[in-house]
Amino acid sequence: DYIGGRFSSTSGVGGAVLSLAFGPDVFAQFLDGAAAADKTATNKNIFESTLNANNVVMHIGTSVLSASRIEAMGDDFILFQHGFTPASVEVGKKIREERLQVLNALGVEEHANPLGMYNKVTHPEDHPEINVFRTLSGPNCVKHRYLTEDCPNGLVPWSELGKLCGVPTPTMDAVISIYSLVHERDWRGIGIDLERLGLSGMSVEEI
Repeated sequence: DYIGGRFSSTSGVGGAVLSLAFGPDVFAQFLDGAAAADKTATNKNIFESTLNANNVVMHIGTSVLSASRIEAMGDDFILFQHGFTPASVEVGKKIREERLQVLNALGVEEHANPLGMYNKVTHPEDHPEINVFRTLSGPNCVKHRYLTEDCPNGLVPWSELGKLCGVPTPTMDAVISIYSLVHERDWRGIGIDLERLGLSGMSVEEI
């Protein structure tokens, strides 16, 4: 039942291969780590899960500020190499700060601070363990999923939840507006808003 994707390594088949390669003691440690990760990933509710999607924080600000470079470089563009600049990372930091305020207002915790990854990617000489990210190509156009998925399905509902909680989200709102201009689409109107979530007119206590 668990063959395929990220679950293969903890299955009987994956365990046999890893045990032969590294020894049963190492595989036992691997399973302990996987169990700890499962516990960490347990969410109080859907909001904790949705708001802890760190890829939205990592991708969306850096991608929108790299739009002209993405168009110029195409398939040669690598976000984790060309898009993570001090200016774009600053936008990511502000989005994370606003997200944290929304999380706090909803009474749920932040699982991991994405700023640590920003620091590692922008200082590759100190963190060779994540150099593989600096080889992953994309986005290769402004219609890439980093832009067309993360805005309506990530940033829009975060901003909408901010409104519900009375938390200002000026950076999120600005990025949503820029994406709407770049794509010539009203992402605020198309994205997952409070009405689509079934939360329109409800208070924080009611949800």
